Amino acid sequence: AVRQAQSRRVERLRSQSSSLAQHCTATPVKLRREFLEMQLEFAQEEGDCSSCETCQPLVQEAVLKPADCSGSWRRALAVGTALALAVVGVGGAASLKSGALTEASETQGTGDWTRLDAEGSPYQTYAYATWSDPIKNGSCGQIRIQPKTGSTPKLQEATISCTEADGFKTYSFPAGIFEIDEQMLVPRKAQIIGANNPNDMSNPTQSPDWTQQTLFLATRGVTDYHMNYCYASDMVRTRVGFVLDSYVTMRDLSYQGVDTIRPDDNNALCGGAAFETKGCARNDCSTDVNNGGSDGRGSVHVTIENVRLNDYYFDQDKKKVGAPIDGNTQCEDYQCCFCKPNGVRSTQVGIWIPESRNHRGTRHFFANNVVSRSNQADGINLHGKVMNATVQNTHFSNTGDDTYALW
Repeated sequence: AVRQAQSRRVERLRSQSSSLAQHCTATPVKLRREFLEMQLEFAQEEGDCSSCETCQPLVQEAVLKPADCSGSWRRALAVGTALALAVVGVGGAASLKSGALTEASETQGTGDWTRLDAEGSPYQTYAYATWSDPIKNGSCGQIRIQPKTGSTPKLQEATISCTEADGFKTYSFPAGIFEIDEQMLVPRKAQIIGANNPNDMSNPTQSPDWTQQTLFLATRGVTDYHMNYCYASDMVRTRVGFVLDSYVTMRDLSYQGVDTIRPDDNNALCGGAAFETKGCARNDCSTDVNNGGSDGRGSVHVTIENVRLNDYYFDQDKKKVGAPIDGNTQCEDYQCCFCKPNGVRSTQVGIWIPESRNHRGTRHFFANNVVSRSNQADGINLHGKVMNATVQNTHFSNTGDDTYALW
């Protein structure tokens, strides 16, 4: 059954074209339009992190390179942006280039990842509403949920344990696959804790034993280059991922996106991350739409810790990274400038702090021990009014654009 499911998936993938929007080449035009308009300064205390006029440090090797810039902070300051960031111990940066789809024999990967596929897998899968509705409704206690798939002799219900103290609700998830099919606003003072830490930071590319992990799996993603993404009227149904309200913690869990392209209107980046704080749907707040159905006011005291992104499918998709796609780089006349899906299932961004509608913005943000294997756009991007943000012990690789960005 697993092999048949694999075959069906491969055939679906083979029917798609492949690419990565926003692949960077030697010409500055490939940089995001807004970056070309900004006057950037990069600190030069140590090493040589060249200016943003060359694409190499921004995209292919990242603004932060552990080899030659580990001791200095790289700052990107935009006009009208008030932001402060402490970056401690960040590492790992590579470029996700346009990837052609591979043959069926290549997509099977190595090891026993197939045993964890949602179709015909012993790893039980839970529908989105079964676990999200109790959290959105503020329910607490022993929340029993029924699985939708799994190959155990008898599907057994699982329990999400919720405890409440000092106004904080802590939801402790068991191991399993938990589907997500919208951009979910995690309520204020909610903590979502998975079964185990998925990361070994001494070997960050080593995948965990997924049978012991809590994995949130997107059920839909971006495949259309021309879709209305940033200007859509409803981000809840347009994007998939989490929007974190104030005093929210996400810890000991994994997230897998299934976007296979960066849409054209997300060229200047409006979001689409696994984890976002509250803010505007557009990066300049030019519409009244906010992410996740939120109020658009910056979140405070948000923690993302021991989290792994876009690794569940990476062993299948890794050979698509960097493979050429015919007709996908006709950028001089803009006929097709990375307009074809690349098949590397990912989120648009790993972590995104958007511009917010209140003057105080996003404050007291903490990310620690975060690993991401691929992204269609940026790795971690902090935008707009950001105060007291710390990002430490992170490993982001195979990004389609900036690995770490501040503007």
